[in-house]
Amino acid sequence: MQQGSRVGTLGLDAVIDVTTLACLPFANERVSFFRSIFIIKMPLQPERDDVLATEPCPFTDEVKQAYELFLREIDSDGWEDGGEKDNVKLDSKPLPGIGDSALPLTRGTCIIENATTDKIVPLVQVPGIRKLWDPRFESAWIIRRFTPLGYEFYSLGNSPPGLGWFINPRDLAGMSQIYIAGNPDGQPGKNEEVVIIQVSIVDKERCSEVRGRTRMKLSLSGWRLTPQGNDVKATYMVKVSLGGSLPSSAVATVLKDLPTLVGKLRNTYYEYGYPPYILHDPNSQTHSIQQTEHFHFGRSKSGVHEPVPNDKHWHLHMIGKRDGHFQIRYDTKTMYASEGGVHVTTYGEGKAGVSIVDDGQGVIGVRVAEAADGKRFEMVVHPIGTKVITRNS
Repeated sequence: MQQGSRVGTLGLDAVIDVTTLACLPFANERVSFFRSIFIIKMPLQPERDDVLATEPCPFTDEVKQAYELFLREIDSDGWEDGGEKDNVKLDSKPLPGIGDSALPLTRGTCIIENATTDKIVPLVQVPGIRKLWDPRFESAWIIRRFTPLGYEFYSLGNSPPGLGWFINPRDLAGMSQIYIAGNPDGQPGKNEEVVIIQVSIVDKERCSEVRGRTRMKLSLSGWRLTPQGNDVKATYMVKVSLGGSLPSSAVATVLKDLPTLVGKLRNTYYEYGYPPYILHDPNSQTHSIQQTEHFHFGRSKSGVHEPVPNDKHWHLHMIGKRDGHFQIRYDTKTMYASEGGVHVTTYGEGKAGVSIVDDGQGVIGVRVAEAADGKRFEMVVHPIGTKVITRNS
């Protein structure tokens, strides 16, 4: 994996939503030649894997307010009908007094056919595949993980094509929390209703503002994924302040683009499937501790997938707990269909205590023995016939 610069103290590239970065990079700030060179050359991958926090989360109030706003408004009255685009229902609603932006709350809703919520969650969060449905997204990673479903993150957005020499790209420091069937401590990997909430936070020690980036403020970015028979109803709702100053044309673009992202995510699922993800065994009381995960995936150009090094490689970093077991689900129908399946390679000090059984049907069983208790290990799910490149290999 690449090494990189820090923004405060960062952890490994990891699952993030931050959907608003798709609309960000508009402002009239001019950036000097040398600052632009700095931005382009700035490494994106952080330097360490250990992101597990030992202290309580200091951002519970911010998350609570965003979650309450989401629940209050998601099915409320007063939405203005924005029509339909690409089978996505579009709506907006002015919310004066919420955040420091004149932009209204926006909402996009669509149906994702032949899907389950657990398959859609990694498409929302994992940066490696996010680039397919969010072209202005650059990168994101975890700063601190407080719970399996809650973590602090930092994310970067691109400047508009051809305008990087003149316009500051955006960045965001935030907190992400997943609720499964309304529970922030729920078990991931089931076809239940999932709500994903992101909100801006201030952490000057670990995520101070970066030269050459304009910090945006996110009052709410929220996804609701609801099972409907064999399908999933996906709703995306967001209110954001982009920072800096914006021309009216840029504001219009933001309002137009934001709610359509749910349809672009749906189309990505149809074409590429989904990355691997964890399913915890409810009968196991000693789950290993997930730290970070990262998925390498190329971009789609003119409808053709362009592979990258380590293409379709999914990295999972864990701290082992003796006698714990969990499963990894992977996509045999679309993502890994052409390769005929996957291999799993394990690295790290706890490697000897990790046993793996792949049923060949999309489920990998993982058991952790005493030899891995309290030790770190990395698992890489990769297509058959490919070699893993990792700094731990």
